[in-house]
Amino acid sequence: MTCLISVIVPVYKTEPYLAKCLDSIVNQTYANLEIILIDDGSPDRCGNICDQYAARDTRIKVIHQQNEGLSAARNAGLKTSSGQYIGFVDSDDWIDADMFETLYGGILQYEAQIATCGYFYTERHKETEIKEQVSAVYNRDDALHLLLMDQTVTNHVWNKLFKKELFEGVLFPYGRTFEDIATTYKLFEKASKIAVLNSGKYHQIQRDDSISCSRNIHKEVDICLSTYERCVDLIGRYPEERELLLAGFYLAFANLGYAAARQRKDYFITYKNRLQAISDFAAKNRRELWKCRLVGRACKLSYTLFLRETRLASAGIRFFFFISRIRETWFPPSKLQSIK
Repeated sequence: MTCLISVIVPVYKTEPYLAKCLDSIVNQTYANLEIILIDDGSPDRCGNICDQYAARDTRIKVIHQQNEGLSAARNAGLKTSSGQYIGFVDSDDWIDADMFETLYGGILQYEAQIATCGYFYTERHKETEIKEQVSAVYNRDDALHLLLMDQTVTNHVWNKLFKKELFEGVLFPYGRTFEDIATTYKLFEKASKIAVLNSGKYHQIQRDDSISCSRNIHKEVDICLSTYERCVDLIGRYPEERELLLAGFYLAFANLGYAAARQRKDYFITYKNRLQAISDFAAKNRRELWKCRLVGRACKLSYTLFLRETRLASAGIRFFFFISRIRETWFPPSKLQSIK
């Protein structure tokens, strides 16, 4: 346990869950931790709880700031961190006692710059473990392919341990939700080896009021924007991943189309002008859409209708989404998952 690990925990309106989260971090079997709690202007007692834990454990640092969102909180933690490695935990989740020992052990064993483990996804009291079948080490290109699939190796930063130097020149995009999509691939691309461990150590709790559980147009705009930026950034350097990169964009654009069909006024007043480059990119690549093997027919139809931006097209999108949800064919389950 020679290397210091900085654990960054953004905190906002998670009072009922915070103590369990912090207990799971301070009781880690890997004790050489710097625990950075960012109270992002939380209106409940979260700030006081953070201060109470800091008074009992000298490894804990607390930053109190005005509410600026998850990206700003994580960036503040990165700026303050002094560890050789960086980990993240969301304040409404919790981790197994040996998670950071396991991740650090994977980095040492495989001489990697990133280690990622499986996780448990809990929704409505049902827990599902998501992990690879075996532990392995991957080079940059193979690991990036797994990340773009976003199935067992996901875009989330919270079940990973990163060498701090990977964050040089990389920040989470300010003011955007689902910021992991726009960030994690940049860290993978800078690493030469990524260790993928087949043990679930992180416990993600899906709350009804959480950002990831909500279905609104702002969420879909942010996902589509991040997916578009990732596609444009990578497609020239990784031509072998073109279909996979475009498939991720097709799914995000179709989901945005459904959100816009439901909230048509908000889309055209608030978001339309911001997304002109995305619409142009979608139109440019619509022919390849119909050849793509990684997305379903309902997605392709809704994507095509959304490009027309008419009221009749919006009605068609709502219809196709309704039918496909009933038949559970909106996203092919064995090829490419919906981006969460």
